[in-house]
Amino acid sequence: MTALHEAATRVLVARSYLRVSEDRSKQRRSTSEQDTENTRAISAQGWVQGEPYRDDGISASRYSDKIRDDFQRLIDDLQAREFGADVLVLWETSRGSREMWEWVMLIDLLAACGVLVHVTTHGRTYDPRNWRDRRSLLEDGVDNEAESAKVSMRTTRTAAAEAAAGRPTGKCPYGYKRVYDENTGKMVTQVPDPETAPMVRDLYERIAKGHALKAIARDFAEQGYRNGKGEPFSGNHLRYMARQHAYTGLRVHIPGRKAGQDWRHLIKAEHLIEANWEAIVDRDLFWQVQEILDNPDRKTTRPGRANHLLSHVAVCGVCGAWMVWRNHKPARDRKPVEIYQCRDGHVRVFEEDLDRLGEDLLLAYLEGEALADDLAAQEADGAALRQARADAAALRARLKEIAGAVAQGLSIQTAAAAEQDVLRALRAAEKREKDLSSPAALRGLIEPGPGVRGRWKSTPLAAKRAIARLVFSDDALGVLRVLPTDSRGPFRVPIEERVQIGEEA
Repeated sequence: MTALHEAATRVLVARSYLRVSEDRSKQRRSTSEQDTENTRAISAQGWVQGEPYRDDGISASRYSDKIRDDFQRLIDDLQAREFGADVLVLWETSRGSREMWEWVMLIDLLAACGVLVHVTTHGRTYDPRNWRDRRSLLEDGVDNEAESAKVSMRTTRTAAAEAAAGRPTGKCPYGYKRVYDENTGKMVTQVPDPETAPMVRDLYERIAKGHALKAIARDFAEQGYRNGKGEPFSGNHLRYMARQHAYTGLRVHIPGRKAGQDWRHLIKAEHLIEANWEAIVDRDLFWQVQEILDNPDRKTTRPGRANHLLSHVAVCGVCGAWMVWRNHKPARDRKPVEIYQCRDGHVRVFEEDLDRLGEDLLLAYLEGEALADDLAAQEADGAALRQARADAAALRARLKEIAGAVAQGLSIQTAAAAEQDVLRALRAAEKREKDLSSPAALRGLIEPGPGVRGRWKSTPLAAKRAIARLVFSDDALGVLRVLPTDSRGPFRVPIEERVQIGEEA
């Protein structure tokens, strides 16, 4: 007596495995719809329905990296002989798996456990232990894997075509709104949103001026800006936004990237494509912000440093170590005072005195001709950088033209030779771009002139410290050194006599 004949003599228990991929077309059966049809089939067979296994929005293709939790639970139950039913019900065989090795494993486990397979869309029950039924199930597995590969190929080609055309993809970035074709309803492009785009520009401009992300987040919350969930922006969310190439009119396309993968560190010049939408942020400003965020010295939580202008800016004139803030308690139980001192105690100075003198020196430099000359040199570098980026963009466009020419009949040999020349020129342009991308002192932070002192007063402390680090460096005014005192004591010598700029003591 076969398993199917034996099944006809007693009441069987059936459990469904329900799965549907993420389906933007809304044309596939949801797990609820599959469950309804499977339940109808189970009832028609006179079986008792057990608890179903369910995976929503997860592909069974080899091209998906999402884990199907309930499928794994099904496999575990079969291996442990804890399936607890006589029949596994699938809406169609592809719901089980689109990978051949996985489908074979499932069939083998079902056969070992003596479990039948009912496919609702076939209207048929299979016995995996019967060689004819097994062959039919295996043939379905081959077809399902092949169809999965075809879908993946079509999706890859479509994604590449959309990227080459510079059309947007994914979720609409904050600051934009999508534009759709009136006739087809297809998304065409995206345009700056008059209500939210100004916030995005402000974000980039403030980062370039040295403002801390947490301070920007607080100000945006007070101004009433809210994210897509209706909540205030966090510093981390603003950092993510400041990394988006979309805001400068660039489309990112990385072939082979999987959904959910952290891909930002993978971006190279060849992955950037001119988009078909208007930029919100000037490209020079965008790259400047990336350099600031990439700076390993940029820290957001440094205990005892962020609240004091010259902590870890001024240095000890004896050992060269950073001057750091301390709450100093003099002898005789006098009131504590705030000071800067080096780690080994070579020099000490009142915080108020050093901040006052340091600020005077800094502002005098910012108002003077030396800074104007420095900024002029930087502008020359900036023009060269813009040209290098323009050259790289033109060469990437040329590569796309060569690929299109092949499709129009250009010989592969001719195209390959032309492509090699363009690639060599592109690598040279990208090298020039990289060499010119290192920011010179003060670029984008502040401009010289009589309005410096007024702007300084309204500048956040984090930005003031960033400016101080740049001014008091070998690239600008020089290192700010605090010298030891004579026998009069550390707090009795005028601060002007204890500070040296640039040269070592």
